[in-house]
Amino acid sequence: MASKSIEILKEYKRIKDCIIEMEIDHYTINEDFTVDVDGSVYICDFDLVEIPIQFGVVTGDFDIGVNELTSLKGCPRKVFGNFDCHANKLLSLDFSPIYVQGDFICNKNFANLTLDDVRAACEVEGDIGDPYNVWNRRIYNR
Repeated sequence: MASKSIEILKEYKRIKDCIIEMEIDHYTINEDFTVDVDGSVYICDFDLVEIPIQFGVVTGDFDIGVNELTSLKGCPRKVFGNFDCHANKLLSLDFSPIYVQGDFICNKNFANLTLDDVRAACEVEGDIGDPYNVWNRRIYNR
């Protein structure tokens, strides 16, 4: 029993250390070790190859653009702002949020992503596109 408690404390500390390194404020670590954030998460251009913690709900934007991610594992289930995963090495939209209230931005990835791919993976209230209007044309031609 003490061993289990020690493992729980180690995982809690690992998550807390990641949160501090990512400079995230106003968060809750849930019993299942998912992290809810009351606000935005900006971990773009961190050279991440994976998202180090599992997010639950983010009430603002979730920006993981310009990293080395091949998977969206760790992304929140719901984002109440914009979701940006552009300029990574994503092969699919597996593990993407199921709901994004804002825009869903996923251009410049390895996968040949289409509008239908995004719509199948996620309910998006906003636009599916590139705010800088330099989309890879594959997403609009299908």
